[in-house]
Amino acid sequence: MDDIPDLVRLFLAKYNTKYGKQVVGIKSDALEILKEYSWPYNVEELDQTIEEVVFRVKDYYIEEKDLRYLKTKNVESATQMKDKKTSLYIPQNKTLEEIELDIMIQVLKEEKMNQSNAAKRLGINRSTLWRKIKGKMGTV
Repeated sequence: MDDIPDLVRLFLAKYNTKYGKQVVGIKSDALEILKEYSWPYNVEELDQTIEEVVFRVKDYYIEEKDLRYLKTKNVESATQMKDKKTSLYIPQNKTLEEIELDIMIQVLKEEKMNQSNAAKRLGINRSTLWRKIKGKMGTV
């Protein structure tokens, strides 16, 4: 947990370069959320989380609102450990558009940001994928 601030800075530099962003840092309340999260997949999950946030964020700093879903995710993980019958988690605090964007981003990450492969998996045209992401996030 003590390494989280240093790792965040490292990952910010990595993904600012990858996505052509200028995310300067992380606000203290957002950093506290990262420190409180259980990180079941350790550094790899933190890396993926920072990548997703940098990909989405439109401001210069990562704020608490950008990481709120981690609180829900922590509760969800604990619940799923107790009740293995749960097969699909649908966050109750997100709109359909936000859930759709989450799915598109996840598929893009799994396809190593290859939009053609991601669009094929999602069953939509590549230009439709690009348009939906651009419409929901501004510029990609």
